[in-house]
Amino acid sequence: MISRIAGTVLVRLRSLFFKNPGKPGSLSHAKICPLDIPLLPDEKSGFRPYPVFSGLTGSDNFLSTHVSVLSPGKIPHSLHTHQEEEILLLLCGELDLITTPEGETSGSGRRHLEPGHLLFYPAHFPHTIQSVGSVPANYLMVKWSAIRKTSESPLAFGHYDLAGYGLDPAEIRNFHPRVLFEGATHSLEKIQCHLSLLGPGAGYEPHADPYDVVMVVLEGEVETLGKQVLPHGVIFYASGEPHGIFNPGELPARYLVIEIHW
Repeated sequence: MISRIAGTVLVRLRSLFFKNPGKPGSLSHAKICPLDIPLLPDEKSGFRPYPVFSGLTGSDNFLSTHVSVLSPGKIPHSLHTHQEEEILLLLCGELDLITTPEGETSGSGRRHLEPGHLLFYPAHFPHTIQSVGSVPANYLMVKWSAIRKTSESPLAFGHYDLAGYGLDPAEIRNFHPRVLFEGATHSLEKIQCHLSLLGPGAGYEPHADPYDVVMVVLEGEVETLGKQVLPHGVIFYASGEPHGIFNPGELPARYLVIEIHW
């Protein structure tokens, strides 16, 4: 009874907080969102977010994706924590992660990021970032929230360099997934993040997954749901929705896949 009441309150609060969440289940269908990186910065404030998609999934949990542009030297917000969990993918420019010495394994409280680096922020992880390159940093954020589930050993903070999970292009003939991390979190039964490599002319037939999926094309091109998706394009597949993928190009395609199991 208490969990049902908590769920109803959470959904209503999200509907009030997010200006355009759509009706519950507004992310029940696929979305393909092209991005032309780099995006323009805000010359006055030094920080500009670009919404990609957001709303309630079919399970009435909130999922949001956006790209932020941060000018050199700028910090978007003070060191803070929150209940939502996040993934940050740096698309261009350079960033420093700033956290507490306790949150950083090196004890320095600062960690450098270059394009292709990915961060996983667990719930309540203290963090902010600073743009430290000579050009504005463009980074993709994927954020989600759900009624908290218990996990005896939730995933900890993670920092991954996607360049270390590749193959020689000459070796890429078919479909090659490489898992970055996987496990339960404070709010998810499981999350799996993997890097997929798809050879020219390769692909797989439509199928339906019992979880939501966010994909980001990093290199090459893919076709899905009858549309072409180029680098930095973001794809969302709703749980239970049939989808397939194909590489129509002459070069291997490389894309990030985030499986979200509520």
